[in-house]
Amino acid sequence: MRNIVKYSRRNRITAFFVVFIALLSCEPFEPTPERPFGDWQILTITDEANSRYVEYAVSQASLTTVGRIDRLTAKIINEDLFRGKDAVRGIGGRVSKVVRFFDNIYVFLPEQRKIEVLSETTYRSVVTLDFTAQNRIPSDLVFINATSGYIIFENASVITEYDALNRRTTMDIEVGRNPSALAVRTDERQGTSEVYCALRGDNQVVVIKTNNANSSPGKHNDIVARIPVPTAPQFIQVTPDKENLIVVSAGGGRFDNAPRTALRASRIDLRRRVVTQQYPVVNTADSTTETAYGMVLTTQDKIYIPTRNALYEMVITDLFQSQIVLDGVFRSVQYSPVREEVLVAEVDSVSMSASCIIVSQARGKNNVLVPLTDLKARPKLLFTK
Repeated sequence: MRNIVKYSRRNRITAFFVVFIALLSCEPFEPTPERPFGDWQILTITDEANSRYVEYAVSQASLTTVGRIDRLTAKIINEDLFRGKDAVRGIGGRVSKVVRFFDNIYVFLPEQRKIEVLSETTYRSVVTLDFTAQNRIPSDLVFINATSGYIIFENASVITEYDALNRRTTMDIEVGRNPSALAVRTDERQGTSEVYCALRGDNQVVVIKTNNANSSPGKHNDIVARIPVPTAPQFIQVTPDKENLIVVSAGGGRFDNAPRTALRASRIDLRRRVVTQQYPVVNTADSTTETAYGMVLTTQDKIYIPTRNALYEMVITDLFQSQIVLDGVFRSVQYSPVREEVLVAEVDSVSMSASCIIVSQARGKNNVLVPLTDLKARPKLLFTK
């Protein structure tokens, strides 16, 4: 009798797994595309009327030395990843920004007033966030956790809460003139989070409380502070220790007819809500002519700012330590914390050739040049895998 009971139970378990596997077989399965061999991939988004997302395979086996810069060769392995969305048109517009979050990429199409959300494995459309009814031009997006984010628009005075779980916007928060950049700080131990929004038109950084667990005054989505910063804040980022916020301000005269003032970096103490240091990015007699095209912070306490004339390096703890790392025309910058490398896109204005230059942070190597062959367009954004 005991053997009969065991046999019956075994049959039930076996039947359960048969049904479970059968159900799984009914679900659509889209395998991750295979990647050719390479030590890593470099991806660039082109600055064209219909941007392409080009993927290169880079191998250490191709390393040669040219002067003081090591040179790697890169081979195109996908001419346009955006073709996963539409095999004919690709993404169908000019891309200004891409935010990668979990398994999705958020592709900003300002001329269409849209953000296309794509799968990062198939590049097929997940959802389209369409702001044409409000005539809003999306410019930045940050996430505070797996389900919630915030969006700003270059032509609206609001920051919009985004429900990533249901893929929809939920509410607007009036912040001020010309929001230009977002950053977020979370403290998992205390269960607190804040979003920082730079206001180019008001020369401020606004602090927004984003959860009810915080013991500080204010409710969810309340503005709890406004911090004055140098003229026209353009890029912001929280430091790796989460104690400070670095702000790069474009200066006067770049967005209006006011007299030109210096491109400056400043550091905000996030606990005291005050600017503790500021200094021109360009360490020359005339610092009013440079224009910044991005900013990254590294885990080695460095700040990198690409401009139309050079790549500048500053020190987070002491902004007075500013130096030129490379001369050139740069339009994009990205930091890889895994590889501990800074990547910048360089454009030769004469031959229109494009290259990626890797500035090593940990290995003490020379800078590495990776020509982006057959790109035939200016690189707008740059990533690595």
